[in-house]
Amino acid sequence: MGKKQEIIRLRQYNPLMTGATIARKVEVCKQYVSKVLKAEGLTTSVPRPRKLPRQCDLCGYAIPKRQRFCSSECRETYLYLLVTCAFCHTSFTRRRSDIALGHRRGYNAIYCSRICFNKGQKDR
Repeated sequence: MGKKQEIIRLRQYNPLMTGATIARKVEVCKQYVSKVLKAEGLTTSVPRPRKLPRQCDLCGYAIPKRQRFCSSECRETYLYLLVTCAFCHTSFTRRRSDIALGHRRGYNAIYCSRICFNKGQKDR
């Protein structure tokens, strides 16, 4: 079987195979593969895979491009976390970035105020 027939056969049986891959298998240049496929009326490009729609980071609903959350409620829930003070055990909200910053600085506990922080340091 000639190289021309081999190129045509590969394209017909593997429509998702790129021209460069066909060229490597048949051991010819990419330009020759393109020329043969055009002469036979076959496609020279493969279809691009479709991207899935973006999803909300919190609830997973589909959202438009350039958005991260589907609503302001999801945004607030994601950005502000409910945590408990390590000293007085009261619940309060704190920004996610502040908690991450404390973790990077090596803080092991989260306190609701400077007073609780000072009292918590005395207990050590």
